[in-house]
Amino acid sequence: MQITESGKPYKSRPMTLRVHNAVIVGLESYPSPIDQGPAGPQGEPGPPGADGEDGAPGATGPAGPQGEPGPPGADGEDGAPGATGPAGPQGEPGPPGADGEDGAPGATGPAGPQGEPGPPGANGEDGAPGATGPAGPQGEPGPPGANGEDGAPGVDATAPTGTALPYIGATAPAGYVLASGRTISDASGGGTERANADCEELFTLLWTDWTNATAPIYTSAGGASTRGTSAAADWTAHKRMSLPDLRGRVPVGKDNMSGSAASRMTTGGAGVDGATLGASGGSQTHVLTTAQLAAHPHTGGGQLFSGSGPYGATGGGSNLVAPTINSAGGDQPHTNTQPSLILNYIIRL
Repeated sequence: MQITESGKPYKSRPMTLRVHNAVIVGLESYPSPIDQGPAGPQGEPGPPGADGEDGAPGATGPAGPQGEPGPPGADGEDGAPGATGPAGPQGEPGPPGADGEDGAPGATGPAGPQGEPGPPGANGEDGAPGATGPAGPQGEPGPPGANGEDGAPGVDATAPTGTALPYIGATAPAGYVLASGRTISDASGGGTERANADCEELFTLLWTDWTNATAPIYTSAGGASTRGTSAAADWTAHKRMSLPDLRGRVPVGKDNMSGSAASRMTTGGAGVDGATLGASGGSQTHVLTTAQLAAHPHTGGGQLFSGSGPYGATGGGSNLVAPTINSAGGDQPHTNTQPSLILNYIIRL
């Protein structure tokens, strides 16, 4: 119980204020309804009365001593960020962090000034040829160059295999062989005129169109043979094929070319089978037989003698003596050769 300045007692009770986490303990007072009288002796304290209604808060008393800090309260929600303070002094650089992933390439900046040229790099491999550009204008003709060496004679590509031609040279040109009657074959066949792979077409032509009687075939050793199952088989077996033999002979057109006989070169008339390719005949000279002589008369008569005569006949009367006709001529062959000029004959391979 406290007494106010007016002499009225006030009942007080402790009160507690909390200001910014500091606890202030004070007393709360309120007026008592008891009138003031002379103070009597202090009686025994009565039982405490029931608490009255709380009075109005009194004025804040002086701050009491700092109490022990209470346990920290729960963290409040974060306030709004304050204004950025001034930058502090630069700290020591920390260790470099791990490299981050590369960012997207930035836009290309303007070209810098041209630097000094570096040394040339090694040549790269040649690229594929580009397309041919348009032809440039024709330049002025240069002076003619010196003549080169003559090349080997070419082969007449228009002449078919087997073409026979008169030739004034001593040896056959490239692509031809002499019509010598000798043989041709592949390189392993031992052909006596030519042994080479380029003889195959002529070998096949003679094998097909001539017979073994007019173009005999031989083994690679030169022994007589016969045609096998095919020209290709005999060529593979390295056989040799005989060439036409025009040595000292004149070629004559086949009597039945295109299937129609002209009967100008026959066995009965000329002694040569004009219908067979490769058949030959004729002679350089000929001795006439009686049958080949022209028909002619033999004239003459008897001689009449009387008395003694030139034959020693005597006596009277007359004698008829047959005359003697003597033979004439030397029974020698005559030449059968027409006016001629000697050349080689060549055959196209």
